Amino acid sequence: MCIENDRVLLARYVHPGGDGTWWTLPGGGVEQNEDPYDAVIREVAEETGCEGVVERLLGVDSRVIPAAQARQTNGREDHQNIGIYYGVRITAGTLRPEPNGETA
Repeated sequence: MCIENDRVLLARYVHPGGDGTWWTLPGGGVEQNEDPYDAVIREVAEETGCEGVVERLLGVDSRVIPAAQARQTNGREDHQNIGIYYGVRITAGTLRPEPNGETA
């Protein structure tokens, strides 16, 4: 969760298949050999144009997406999604859409 002046930053996700849009928290996947702290700062910058610092760990969530609904495995097997949620303070930058991405 990104906070600036007591306001929470949400991102509008635009599904690439044209299946709709919805509000979400900025974030994304951890790349190979990347520290999760580094990943959250990179993802916030990529998706919003803002820089930030991690202030604290808010929590960890795990859920299993059944094979029939799992896009990541093309419906062949269940997909486990692990979310790591951080409190991030925005320190600089200007909001903008994600270049060539799914965040408007």
